[in-house]
Amino acid sequence: MSSGVTETDPELEHQPPYFAMAFKPAEVAVPAGRALTRAALEQWGMTDLKHAATLIVSELLTNSIRYAAAVTLLLYAQDGALTVEVRDDSPELPVAGEGLPMAESGRGLFLVQAYSDDWGYRHVDGGKVIWATVRASGAASG
Repeated sequence: MSSGVTETDPELEHQPPYFAMAFKPAEVAVPAGRALTRAALEQWGMTDLKHAATLIVSELLTNSIRYAAAVTLLLYAQDGALTVEVRDDSPELPVAGEGLPMAESGRGLFLVQAYSDDWGYRHVDGGKVIWATVRASGAASG
């Protein structure tokens, strides 16, 4: 499991199959992102990842639409794993909150870490990419 504090590309190639969707920062981005994720997983036969993947997409998109003017969701499948990337135009890096059980916010990155096999972020021109990978049961890692 990654610490989430990487600034290098996790050596993931953006090869088909993949889905991408760009959003203006609005609350409709989150349910639209979840719907795209469910559709992609259904098409790829990876429905066992639906719960973890939609939770991760929700958390990453929610954070991005709060702080950015442009957000892009990219989903791709490779070797039995789903990778979720959320790119935005904010240079602000993700910071984990205290994650207090009764708090209304601050638990997003804790949930991403708990539900993913690996995650992190990297700087890109004009912003950042936050990514998380979830592997199907029995999928080889690495």
